[in-house]
Amino acid sequence: MLIGVDAYTTLRDLSGASRDANEMATYLMDRLSVPKEHIRCLISTVQPTPTTVPATRTNILKTLYDHFYNNREVQKGDILLFYFAGYGSSYRIDGAQSDIQALCPADRGSVYEGSTVPDITDRELDAFFQQLERKKS
Repeated sequence: MLIGVDAYTTLRDLSGASRDANEMATYLMDRLSVPKEHIRCLISTVQPTPTTVPATRTNILKTLYDHFYNNREVQKGDILLFYFAGYGSSYRIDGAQSDIQALCPADRGSVYEGSTVPDITDRELDAFFQQLERKKS
């Protein structure tokens, strides 16, 4: 799963994250012979194409579950890659032993159905990958 975010709703746009994710896809296919159908790319660019799947919070989480967790082809011992190019953030929580680290999806900070779209925290990702490990082992 490859994610590249150049275009953000509430942050200054980047210029290279989507290219990095696309180059990683090319590397995986051309150099490591990973079949194209095993790769999912979520790309948010300033000028998206009709086939581009934007790297929104909903799409990222849905793709994690659809491509890894609910995918019957993913078996114990398989190598999975989660690659993110884009902004990250961190949050200090009073009394916590460490800061919360987070990935910034393309729509972070925008308002959807009355709620602000949050970042995807390291704790969310850790919980997902622990759940995935339990299911696939």
